[in-house]
This record gives sequence, C-alpha cells and structure tokens, in this order.
Amino acid sequence: MKDSKINAPLMLISVVISVIMWWAVYSQATSTEAPIKVGIKLRLDGLDTTRFAVVDPPQQFRGQVIGGDERVKELQRDETVEATVDLSNATIGRHPFRVQIVPAKYRDLFDPNYLELPLVIEERSEKNSKVTYEAVGEIQNPNYKLDDVSMEPATVTLSGGRTQVDKVARVRVVLDLGEIEIDTRKPQQARVQVLDSVGKPVQGIRVEPSIVSINAIVNPAPQQKVAFVQADIIGSPSPDIQTVAYEIIPNQVMVRGPSRILARLSQIQTDPIDISTITQTRVYEVGLVKPDGVTSIKPSTVRVRVRVKHLFPEQKTSTEAGH
Repeated sequence: MKDSKINAPLMLISVVISVIMWWAVYSQATSTEAPIKVGIKLRLDGLDTTRFAVVDPPQQFRGQVIGGDERVKELQRDETVEATVDLSNATIGRHPFRVQIVPAKYRDLFDPNYLELPLVIEERSEKNSKVTYEAVGEIQNPNYKLDDVSMEPATVTLSGGRTQVDKVARVRVVLDLGEIEIDTRKPQQARVQVLDSVGKPVQGIRVEPSIVSINAIVNPAPQQKVAFVQADIIGSPSPDIQTVAYEIIPNQVMVRGPSRILARLSQIQTDPIDISTITQTRVYEVGLVKPDGVTSIKPSTVRVRVRVKHLFPEQKTSTEAGH
C-alpha cells in the first residue's frame, strides 16, 4: 500500500511560489496596461466658418491611452502628434464628433471607446468693436506725462458663436508706459484682448486684426502744482469749550517736484496742532509736512485760526440783572 502522507512543508513552499509568480505577472500587466489620460494638440477641420462657429473650442484633446511606458513617452515627446476632428458635416447644436489621431502609428495606443469629443456648434455672429486701452507702469522720464492715446485701427471685427460674441463687453489693449520711447515716439504693437462684463477673457472669439498699433502722445509735464492745505488738528479742549470752525490762511500752496509725484498729490497737511489747552479763539502759525519726493512748498508755513465758544458761560448775578 502506497504512503498517502502529505508533505506539508513542500506544499506550503509551492503555494508561496505560486502567489509570488501571480503577483509578478499581475504587477507587470497593471503597470504597463493601466489607462492614463494624455493631452495632445487639437485641430478642427472642415467647418464652414462663413456660417458656423465652435463655442469655446478646447485647445487640447485628452485621450485615454493604454500601452507600454516607452511608447507613451515617445507619444508625449513627438510634437507632430495631433487630434483632428472633421466638422465638414457639422450642424447647429451639441454633438459628439469622432477624433482621429495622427500620425497613424499612435492610434493603437488610444482606447477607441474614448475617441469622441463633444462640441457645440452655433450660428456665426460678427460685430465691430472700439478698442480701449489700459495703461500700466510709469514713463521712465519723470519730466514727461501721458497726454493722449490713439489706436490704429481704432476698431476691430469680432466673430464667433453668437453666445460668445454676445458675452464680449470690452475690447482692450495694454499700454506699457515704461516702454514709451520719448525720442522716437515709436508706436507699440499690442495684442487685442476680448473681455466679458467682469473682466475675464472670452474664449472662441476671432479678432481681426488681432494686433493694433498704440500711439502714445507724451509731453513735458509741469513741475509744480497748486495743492490745498489740510489742517491736522489733534487733542480736545475742555468739556465747556466747543470748536466752532477753523480757517487756514492761505488755504493753497505751490508745490514743486517730479511730475509723477505731483500727479498723485491733491493736498498738503500741516504739522499737528494741539488744541487740548485752548480757551479762546486763537491763531496758530504752523509748518507744512513735505511728502516724499516733493522738493519745495511755498509758502512753507500757514496760519490756522481756530474759533471756539464756551458752552456754559458764567451766569449774571441777580444784582447785575436788576440794572
């Protein structure tokens, strides 16, 4: 009779080896075949742009890729790879369109179940819009100021899907004051931006022309200006005294300095005037605070008349009242 005893250690070793081999195969399969998303350049072909427009078209197609790591890396390095969509038979509405991958050698990497792209097709709309500008920075020469700006052309043509065109609230270019060449008066070339009512870019709009010339007119800036004087009153008088008014003599002064400083200056403040001990109307002669960058203020001092009144005047005696 044969020995039917089971060799337990040998069986245990066999099970462990089987599990290890299964895990190695599973790990290799999942590491090389796990789907990942890859973004590639999108090209839309064949649309009748005289009649239709794509609403907010994406710049990339994100396809699901299954393949070895090396082939995916090759795909990502290849700058000629494109996802193309044929819109020659497109009609108004939201539709899924089939995506073709070129070059063809990469098509087998993409899961065919995910090679569709939903797009919204609308009737094409067009309108002309005036170009506005937004100035940033500062003119490098502080002795010059910006007097006027003109654009060439002053209007541009916007076209696209009706929904997107209707969103456009402003057409803008950015004028960099730091790039103005005072000697040559060379115009700046700026790209046109289309913005909605809250200042966000509107996508899917074609602008013709997309670049305009900005002519910035700069002239010598005045080196002095008149500014109002503001009294800096501190402290409070005793409870029985009320401040009625104050008068500054003179209430305007001449300020000199760089034009960029003067452009932001509207008033000059006096040195602090402490009225905590005032008992009657009084005139203070005080200096003026010179802001950073200001070279001179004339006159350098002003007089401030502070008028007060007593809230509880002494009562007349009965004797005085009888006369």
